[in-house]
Amino acid sequence: MKTLSLLLVSALLIIGSTSQAQRITFGPMIGSNLTWAKVNGNDINVTPTANFTVGGFARVKFLKLYVQPEVLYAQKGVNLMTPDPSTGIDAAQKFRYNTVEM
Repeated sequence: MKTLSLLLVSALLIIGSTSQAQRITFGPMIGSNLTWAKVNGNDINVTPTANFTVGGFARVKFLKLYVQPEVLYAQKGVNLMTPDPSTGIDAAQKFRYNTVEM
C-alpha cells in the first residue's frame, strides 16, 4: 500500500513538472462524517458521533478526460453508553478508529 502511494505521488510529481499549469492541479479536501453502529445488546445505547476527514487530491487532465486520485485520512467512531452495574449510572465508552482511504 505504501509502495503504491509513493509510486502514485512520484508519477504525479513527474507529470506535474513536465506539463503545463492547466493540466494538473492539487488541492486540499476537508470534511466531516457521522458514524453510527448497531449493537445487539439490551442495555447498550449508541449515539451518532461527528468525526472529521482531511486529505488532498490531484486533478490531471488527459485530452478531454480528468483523472483525480485522492488520499483521505478519516477518524471514525461512536460513543457507547452502558450502565455501570455498581452505580446504575450510564458510563460513556468511546470507540474510535482511524483510516486512510484512497
